[in-house]
Amino acid sequence: MSEKQQILEQLDEINSSLFDNQKFAPYNYNVLVLWGFVSGLLFLTFDIIASYDILYSIGYLGGIIFVTMMIEKYYIKQENIKYDLEKFTTTQKFIESLYVFVTIISLFFTYLFFMYDLVFYIYLVWMVMIAFANYVVGFVLNNRYFTVVGLITMSVVFSVFTISFIFSPEMLSEYIKYIAVIFSSFGCILIGLKSKNEY
Repeated sequence: MSEKQQILEQLDEINSSLFDNQKFAPYNYNVLVLWGFVSGLLFLTFDIIASYDILYSIGYLGGIIFVTMMIEKYYIKQENIKYDLEKFTTTQKFIESLYVFVTIISLFFTYLFFMYDLVFYIYLVWMVMIAFANYVVGFVLNNRYFTVVGLITMSVVFSVFTISFIFSPEMLSEYIKYIAVIFSSFGCILIGLKSKNEY
């Protein structure tokens, strides 16, 4: 067997081991920049839409998130094609399921809190759920940017919640949407910009 054939066989074995263990997760990190802008738009406009009708606002949130997820799915498939992957890997399915779960839970609490006129806490729920998902994904992908942004955002949520509990939600209510944009939306954009250069 020639040296060239041996090298090709070794490369095939490495390639197979990567795909067989299903831990490989190709991703286009530019999509995170899109998620940052979309989440920023939703944070800034949710209360305006919700003031007309809560069910309409839930549909508004869910609809835009769904469309963005479909765009993300398309780009993940394009990345998979580069590695001859016909289906999503186990890791990709786990990450997708995690964010779907987070979205459903967040939409449920959005409806619940709005019915009890606790709009302030809706932003906290979204922030902590996104932060939790980012933190978990950071460990799964071994990507420190997800982990760090997740931890920082959870710390901010804890601080805001503590201040609102000690004093009153009204103290920060007019700023909460902007806090969400800064730490969740810009955080997402930061993860995307940093990760695409390193991962």
